Amino acid sequence: RYCVSSMAEEAVEALLQIEAPLPTYALKKIVLMDSREETADMLKDAMVEVAHRWLPDRKLTTAAQYWGEQTRRMVVLPTHHNFFWKRQKVKFKQNHDVVRKERQNY
Repeated sequence: RYCVSSMAEEAVEALLQIEAPLPTYALKKIVLMDSREETADMLKDAMVEVAHRWLPDRKLTTAAQYWGEQTRRMVVLPTHHNFFWKRQKVKFKQNHDVVRKERQNY
């Protein structure tokens, strides 16, 4: 398990060229494969963990951070100082279209 995770970590570091003073981006992809299904699953899990660590769009955030970003809104107050003092009139539609005598209509 540790060997697979370190191999995935090294592959991502080689792809991103983290320690290179002058990176060249000629390397486009790295293919990791194995004939056994268990090892391939371990490789997949290790790559998911490495992606959570290195890729910004796959980075895991806590629930508090997520909801803080989602509910962040700018508060804009109205220009009138007494805007909230005024009561808005509420109009209710009169039900002229309600049929009054149901027995005659059926």
